[in-house]
Amino acid sequence: MRDDLFSFFFAFWVLLAVAGFLLFYVSNNAAFKRRYFPWFAGFTGLFFVGIAAAMGMPVAMLAIMLPFVALITYLNIRGTQFCGACGKTLLQQMPFSRAEFCSRCGAPLRDKGRGARVP
Repeated sequence: MRDDLFSFFFAFWVLLAVAGFLLFYVSNNAAFKRRYFPWFAGFTGLFFVGIAAAMGMPVAMLAIMLPFVALITYLNIRGTQFCGACGKTLLQQMPFSRAEFCSRCGAPLRDKGRGARVP
């Protein structure tokens, strides 16, 4: 039974990875990315915890794992920007600073997702 469940979760995880790659790295639709990336990242984090629970991880370990998964999900959402000009997905390289310009086209990026333009 667990082997069947693991096969299902593994196949779904692969499909999720392929869909995420196509939607957020291949696509150039920045508005779509800004709107749905937080949802996608949150769902992926919850799905990861669900896999662990379905595979029989003890509740105490799940309780320890959940804050770490939430932190990683938050950091992924916070550290990902999308260029409004060319649609490139930009991942934050430095932990305490954000890119001001797109590395592909040089266009100014939105400041922390609030809609303000960086001068």
